[in-house]
Amino acid sequence: MFKSNTNIGASAGRNFLLKEIFDRYNPDYICTMDNDIITIDKDWLKKMVNTLEKKEEYGICGNKLILPDNTLQYNYHLSFIESSSKDHKLKEIGQYDFEKEVPLVITANMLIKKSVIKKIGGFDENMFYLYEDIDYCYRAKKAGFKIMYNNL
Repeated sequence: MFKSNTNIGASAGRNFLLKEIFDRYNPDYICTMDNDIITIDKDWLKKMVNTLEKKEEYGICGNKLILPDNTLQYNYHLSFIESSSKDHKLKEIGQYDFEKEVPLVITANMLIKKSVIKKIGGFDENMFYLYEDIDYCYRAKKAGFKIMYNNL
């Protein structure tokens, strides 16, 4: 278990873990996942890896997040997928079960290829909490990577 002695914030915390994990294990991918996430699809990670393996320029992948009341978490990526819907309580009925390039995904559950981290580095530590995912996806896209959403 990796642990910081103080609350260093989301971005610095993620960077702390990136360094520890790469130093010890040198993985091909890093998955960020908030501590309140409960997976309901046993193949969620395999699906995200499969998406990123399809093309070299696919660098980051996210997926659908459903709240306990069976509504979709109003994530940045969903707002871009269906810009006509601004309903923050959109019921989950399978309408977002597809794979698609999107402008960004959130760090609540984000899979990042090692090549992205090697090229753009870690998260911006000037952002203690919030918007670090928007910034990270923006920088990845600027570096030539595509951001993918997969919930097949």
